Amino acid sequence: MIPALPAELVDIVIDHLFDDKPSLRACALVSSTWLPTSRYHLFRSITVFIKQGMLFADFLNFLRATHLGLLVRDLTLSGVKATRYRQDRLSHPLLLHILDRLPFLRSFRLRQVSFYQNPESWSPEDRLRLRMGPTSLSLDRLQFEYIGRPAEVGSETSAWEVFGVCSSFKSFRTLHLSDLDFRTGSRPWLHPQLPCIVRPTVLRIDNCVALRILVKNLARYQVLSSVEELHLVSEDYRPVGKILQEAGTRLRRLTLDMGTLETLRHYIFFVNPGEHLLNLVDLAHCTSLVDLTLRLHVVRTIHSITTVGMPWEPFRAFLPRLSPTIQNVTVDIRSGPLLGAQRFLHDTEIERWSGIEDRVDRLVNLKTLNFDFHHVPDAKPSLHMTPETFATQLEHILVHKLPRLKALRKLSFSNVVILDS
Repeated sequence: MIPALPAELVDIVIDHLFDDKPSLRACALVSSTWLPTSRYHLFRSITVFIKQGMLFADFLNFLRATHLGLLVRDLTLSGVKATRYRQDRLSHPLLLHILDRLPFLRSFRLRQVSFYQNPESWSPEDRLRLRMGPTSLSLDRLQFEYIGRPAEVGSETSAWEVFGVCSSFKSFRTLHLSDLDFRTGSRPWLHPQLPCIVRPTVLRIDNCVALRILVKNLARYQVLSSVEELHLVSEDYRPVGKILQEAGTRLRRLTLDMGTLETLRHYIFFVNPGEHLLNLVDLAHCTSLVDLTLRLHVVRTIHSITTVGMPWEPFRAFLPRLSPTIQNVTVDIRSGPLLGAQRFLHDTEIERWSGIEDRVDRLVNLKTLNFDFHHVPDAKPSLHMTPETFATQLEHILVHKLPRLKALRKLSFSNVVILDS
């Protein structure tokens, strides 16, 4: 065993070896004196739950007293569900002081955090610190969950507070907003005097309340202009067109998940051009789109269901809307119990549609095309076809459509149910 070394020397060695795991393990095994400090490198992610009696300031004091912050890459701060005490809430100056102790932070997540802001009480040092932003230059991902919901956090907290946090960072790649409520609060940017530069390249929005208000303000401050990858989970698909219009030509990957629709009066996805989703989602602005995924979940249908004109119909109504840059397409439809009448496509309708000119031959880069139809055990299958109808449409695809898709390597239609004659 080597003699005890000064703690300062040990910390310097660890700082230089923070990414060299074999060397850090060797240091931990050489001397028991190194053990309490050098074993910090084993922590890859730390979750801090702020409970009653523990304050965010206590966590800051903990970081100041240890060298753990130099080794933290992923951090989650989770607050109490509701609190009336200001000292239990998080302010932007306090948050920046915490982040200053995490210089190599890559992923930062705030969950159920209640904010308290009083700019009049900030010191000149705090104002300067806000303008400078945190020192976590390697930060790649920001995630906010359950902020602004009265049932989850203090009633004074607004989901718009998260943009005050975002605007403090110089750069980050991914912004994830999950279960936020944007109905409260009058303005998105908490500190107009600060330079607000929120330019994520990957944006994920999951089940946010008042999505239209959020999208309106994101467009106002040009937040969407830099987005290259968009994931949207929402039952409200009306703002989707505005998002795609603002994202424009930079958008390369798009995932639209319409969540779980409890009821849908007319389950008509591709057959009726006036009612299916794609008429509400204008893909004309997405001239650089490469990957597209659409998901539609229906718990139950209460009026009528029209058999989707599959597998041939997407070539007429769906693919011509896509950009020639598209390479991968996935459509996932999940249906629940049918509570009304069901209508089947007739061969006469297929013949009537067969004369409509499509433009699939311009999709010169399309490589994979997947259509998946799921149904719950107690429900009727999502897609019913007679053998004659399926054979007719399959022949039309193989003879007339596939030769025009020169780059296509994979074509799949899952969970298609063939009915007995």
